[in-house]
Amino acid sequence: MRMMPRVKICCIGSVAEAEVAIRHGADALGLVSAMPSGPGPISDELVAAIAATVPPPIATFLLTSLTDEETAEALDIPLRTVQRRFADARRWLFERLNPTALCPTKTNATNS
Repeated sequence: MRMMPRVKICCIGSVAEAEVAIRHGADALGLVSAMPSGPGPISDELVAAIAATVPPPIATFLLTSLTDEETAEALDIPLRTVQRRFADARRWLFERLNPTALCPTKTNATNS
């Protein structure tokens, strides 16, 4: 089966930009908030407004420099929940980038 590339458009700055990106085939949208510098940061309110208009199956990604504590406060969830979700996300990414790292014999078993 041939995999089609997926496209994420970053630094979406308005609902109109999100609509254009989706109309032209974006699979995901990147939103930038709370960064120390750079050309793309938008307010939390605008992030929420844009994300609310994005239909499934289009994914949204938030790039931020908030600490775990600031994230918990902004989302009104326990700090431990934020830390657990970040740990789960890091583990998921590590496993996808290193499929044999946790089970080094996996590829050996299929090659014998």
